[in-house]
Amino acid sequence: MTHTYEHTFRNGVKATATVTDNPPSFAVEWTGSASREVLAEYFGWRETVIADFAERTGKKILVVNIA
Repeated sequence: MTHTYEHTFRNGVKATATVTDNPPSFAVEWTGSASREVLAEYFGWRETVIADFAERTGKKILVVNIA
């Protein structure tokens, strides 16, 4: 099953997250130019998306940030 989440950031950039449960995966498509100024907001939104997905499906996704 595929779950889709959308968010418009304070600078007007939009993100659409697609999360699938078989196999579990997470991908984001951006509309506009994402910049460092939305990182904190993005990380919070991503955490909410993954928590909702886990609650709906009983499956978990581990996301690793590489800096």
